[in-house]
Amino acid sequence: MRVISSVSRSQTTSGTTIRPFIAYPKADPLLIRQGERVQIELVNQTMMWHPMHLHGHFFRLLQGAGDRAPLKHTVNVAPRESVRIEFTADNPGRWFFHCHNLYHLEAGMARVFEYESPKS
Repeated sequence: MRVISSVSRSQTTSGTTIRPFIAYPKADPLLIRQGERVQIELVNQTMMWHPMHLHGHFFRLLQGAGDRAPLKHTVNVAPRESVRIEFTADNPGRWFFHCHNLYHLEAGMARVFEYESPKS
């Protein structure tokens, strides 16, 4: 399992950076592998709500629900709060992950998850 953190500053073997913030579409895609479980930690350091939406996958909301974690495609990240989500990379392609507030999306609050090509 790999954790993709919104507050990490460097790329490591255990995580991939989303920060420092680079606005979409200039940001590189976040590469994932078929069958991988991907966790994302969303850290809202603002005083605004951010409804974050992932295309192409349903994710589990990992906020203390254990095996009963709800499946969602959008999660509201409250001001000054953090949310951790997890999905299984089981739908190859390029998938958009973005804030549903249009003015945030227009400002570049988005990334693309892209499946790595299988190695021959």
